[in-house]
This record gives sequence, C-alpha cells and structure tokens, in this order.
Amino acid sequence: MGINLGILLGICSSLICWVTGVVVFRRLPTTFRLLVIHAFLACSIDILGVILVRAYGYHNNQGIFNFYMPFDFLLMLFAARIGFGKHFRLFSIIGISIFAVSWLLSLSINGPKQFANQALIVCAIVLTIAYFMVLLRNVHEERSHHTTGIYCISVSVMLYYCCTIPHFGLIHYFSNGELKLAGYYVNDALSVLRYIFTAIGLVYLSRPVTKSAVHAYQ
Repeated sequence: MGINLGILLGICSSLICWVTGVVVFRRLPTTFRLLVIHAFLACSIDILGVILVRAYGYHNNQGIFNFYMPFDFLLMLFAARIGFGKHFRLFSIIGISIFAVSWLLSLSINGPKQFANQALIVCAIVLTIAYFMVLLRNVHEERSHHTTGIYCISVSVMLYYCCTIPHFGLIHYFSNGELKLAGYYVNDALSVLRYIFTAIGLVYLSRPVTKSAVHAYQ
C-alpha cells in the first residue's frame, strides 16, 4: 500500500514548518512558539497515522487522531493569545469547555476508534473565531514584519478551519460518496497551504519589531 501523495505533501509541509520554526524559535514572540511545537506534533502524528494505516488499515488509525485533537486545539488556541486581546481568558474558558464536552460525548457515545468529527467542528469554529479576532486586532497596524507574519498565519489557519467545518461535518458522505477522493485531496491541499504560510509567517515574526507595531503585541 503506497503513501497518498496528498498525505506525503502534508507531512513534508508540517516538517518544513517545524524546521523553520526551530531555526527562528528564539526570536519569536512567546506564544507563537507554540505553533512550532504544533507543527512537530502534527508531523509526528501524520507519520504515525501512515504507519497504522499500513499495518491495520484506514479504519484503525482514527483513535490516535482523537487523542491528538485536544493537544492540537489547545496549542493553536493559546498561540493566538498574544494577538487576541484582553478578552482571551473568557473566550478560552468558554471555547475549551464546549470543546471538552463535545469531545467527551463523542468518545463516550461512538467510542475512541470512530473519529470525533463533532468535536473537530467545535475546534474549527473556536479557532476560526480566535484567529479572525487576531487578524482584526492587528490589521489596522502600520505595515511591518510582524503584521505581515500575523496575516500569513491567521488567514491560512482561518481558511483551513473554515473548510474543515463542512468537510468533517459531512465526513461520512465524503468517506462513502463519489467525492471521496476529492474531499481528502482538498483537505490535504489546505493543510499544505496552512503549514507553508505558517512557516512564512514565523519568519516574518522573527524579524525585529518596528516601532509603530510594538503595542499590538503587548
């Protein structure tokens, strides 16, 4: 059984993002360092998923992604904290609570081996809102390396999760319908764009802050 090209490109893109993040890690704003950790975990989990597929088939690797999902959600959420603003604490408490309930319910009802797509939809909605707020808060700053980095990261994350909502909301249709391959390839393509633009954003964020944009990150 060969490795799907889309999956291979996804692994390569998250690996590129992680390596880029490691190189500029010390120069990144503190919370955005979580994106580097996220890229490493995403790459590792995708590789583990491929190994499990090759060993046990496509229907036996979903459990690992279910237990990775909370780490994915929390890393992405708290990476947005520095750019979100003063209401982040309340937003994160509400978002984490809703996600935790949906994740636990999904696992208890469907079991750990069936993908918790309802929980992922909640994750996608919360993170789309979070990064939209980050984008809004920083888009009015004068152009700088940091505002460009914020734009690259926020737009790519929003695009990925906005498209994730209908894709995983209709996962059973895509798994069994005529658009099965198209659904997976679209998700793989969005993942590649997400990590490549995140890598670009991390490079911009690692550059010295211009005076006009300092207050946006304090």
